[in-house]
Amino acid sequence: MASFSTGSYEKARNIAAESDYTAITEILGRGCRISKPTDAERQYNKRFASPVVNGFITDEDEEEEKNKKIDNCTKLVCRIGENGADFMKNVFTLIYDDKFAAENTWMGKKNKLNLSELKFNKTVREVIQSKFPDLTSSDFTRKAGEWFWLGAQRYKRRSNKLTPAPETEMNSIQLIILKKYNC
Repeated sequence: MASFSTGSYEKARNIAAESDYTAITEILGRGCRISKPTDAERQYNKRFASPVVNGFITDEDEEEEKNKKIDNCTKLVCRIGENGADFMKNVFTLIYDDKFAAENTWMGKKNKLNLSELKFNKTVREVIQSKFPDLTSSDFTRKAGEWFWLGAQRYKRRSNKLTPAPETEMNSIQLIILKKYNC
């Protein structure tokens, strides 16, 4: 091992302390390049350093944890639905468009396509009834028919929201813009 004189060792330590590198070997030419963390990095690391002992779990912490779990379950139930009928409505909303629902019926009445006999819908029915055994076949048929029956209303409501204003309002708005900008 190479021996250093006390002066050169102290000099190397001082240079290392002032440099951007932490390793003395960099200064001595051994090629170790570890940069010093800046003050901001040190503060950041201190802030997010995980403690060795996380502390004791109190009853309040357990209550908060239970409340978080209940909130998450509530969100999941809202997304899926409390029962089979709600779940079926959410699934149909994801699969079918309101325009498609307006143009077709579940049972195929009024010369429209009978959607209940499609293999895809039979599979959807089987999956939903396996998840929710209390949803009977007649309940499923009734709720599915209702969802498709109300599809026309949903489609009309949505198309009314998307239609432009009548021409009289459009003309008055155009006149206001023309007057304001002197066009």
